[in-house]
Amino acid sequence: MFGFTEAISLLLALGGLGVDANPKAPSADVVLEHYVDDADVILHFDAAAVIPRNYKVIANLSKDPVVQASPSLRELAQKLNGEIESGRGLAKGMVGIDPTSDVTSVTVFLKFQPGVDPQGLVAVRGTLPADLVKKVSALTGGKVDTVDGRAAIAVDNETYLGTTKSGVLLMGPAALVKPRLADAWKATPRAKGFWQSVAATVGQKPFLVVGVRPSAAMLKELASSQKNAVSDLVSGLDFGTLSFHHDGLQWSWVDKSDVGARRIKLASEGFVELIRSFHVAPRGLAKIMVAGLESYAGQSKEIDAVIQRKDDILKLVDGFTGDGRFKAAITLNKTTVSARLSAKHLSEVLPLGFLAPAAAIAYATEEQKEEPLKGLVVQPAAPGARPGAKPAAKPAGKPAPAPRKPAPAPAPKPR
Repeated sequence: MFGFTEAISLLLALGGLGVDANPKAPSADVVLEHYVDDADVILHFDAAAVIPRNYKVIANLSKDPVVQASPSLRELAQKLNGEIESGRGLAKGMVGIDPTSDVTSVTVFLKFQPGVDPQGLVAVRGTLPADLVKKVSALTGGKVDTVDGRAAIAVDNETYLGTTKSGVLLMGPAALVKPRLADAWKATPRAKGFWQSVAATVGQKPFLVVGVRPSAAMLKELASSQKNAVSDLVSGLDFGTLSFHHDGLQWSWVDKSDVGARRIKLASEGFVELIRSFHVAPRGLAKIMVAGLESYAGQSKEIDAVIQRKDDILKLVDGFTGDGRFKAAITLNKTTVSARLSAKHLSEVLPLGFLAPAAAIAYATEEQKEEPLKGLVVQPAAPGARPGAKPAAKPAGKPAPAPRKPAPAPAPKPR
């Protein structure tokens, strides 16, 4: 059973989750070396700042004393670790890449077009094997090309893959990838406005950057899929960026009008007040819970293990959240809204630390739902039977012979 004490134990075991500052994060010139100048969206993820630390926490989950005290948590930790290691082994065996350490950053450029899926160029940086493209060719059967002496392949009709002279793996439509693989490739100068804003944001070394400059095609696609306040606000967006840092987050919104910019500033202020409130409730609930733990002492080993670490629970909640008093600066300059929320750690601005434990709890709960179904044998339906119909009654056999009446007793003889 996965219940309250297991959930608390899991929170304690996952207390090391977080994001590290990465002073060696790639510069804006590196990230935008192969940028698509007419892209609608850019996504950049600094894997080195996120994956190694959190992989280590998950990998050592089964060694935590609190996890060892709970059979259900031990099983969960072993299953999580097994699935992660299985994925690692598969990637290393097939293409020679360890996704937990070899990939340092990934950048995606998306371009929307009417009536078709967005086109995307993906750039992967890290320690990539020299024979990566040939391994992919062996897996997909794609014919190997050469670009300036380096292997490249058409994975399928829509995807081309190859490495640049600087060792970056590029993947996407051939029209976007092939020119950028050449040694002579040189990106066009970045124009002022959107790409200048993106470069400035990447230069601050966040672990995640989202940049949006919606084209007419993207706005049309958005308007056709949904009509609400969000789509209405986005229709006024000229360009904007959102970035997540180890110590907070930041966004910039350049609107097409003064009225739209004032609406965004008001929404930004409301967002800040909302997330301030999210920090207070978990701390209050944790104190109430810890105050009542002693009432259940001696009822189980799991509860006693949690009681022994009740002080750690409060420290953990403090680590996963803040007091809501983070710094928040929101400014409006004509049509530009700029915001920066900061503290010592990201969790003091966004209480995101609970998301991973919540995901693990949901994962464990889902496993329990599937457990009763294991071993269940479903009998196949009779030919021609309708789904959900009751099984037909068995045909009656021959009726059993009626019992013979007993012979009448002989009449008594007269005396």
